[in-house]
Amino acid sequence: MVFTLMGGGYLPWVITAMTGAIIGDIILSKGGFDKFWSQASCWALMQLGSDCGSFVPVWFFAESFKQTWVERGQSVEGMDAQIMYATGMWGVISVSIVIVLSVLGIYIGRTILSKYFKKH
Repeated sequence: MVFTLMGGGYLPWVITAMTGAIIGDIILSKGGFDKFWSQASCWALMQLGSDCGSFVPVWFFAESFKQTWVERGQSVEGMDAQIMYATGMWGVISVSIVIVLSVLGIYIGRTILSKYFKKH
């Protein structure tokens, strides 16, 4: 939310990021705060919420999104590439990568922290 208060957020991002965070928090509280899959699911949803906020304008308003950014100085080719990687099969791949890296991040974090917080 600080990001939004500082002027960096916009409505689709706020909606998807907050929705992902709330659903993730519910999963974490129901599944257990110390359980790997609860943490991984929560973190993946939070990251997907943030990521999908930038995809929403492309998914629903691709042409006006492209036109707006071309008018702001972006190249047509650059915008076409951005739209390509947010839609279709590349969109599915992008979302899958976010999920995989989120789970991997939780695994790495838990592995590092397990050195310092041993269970008795």
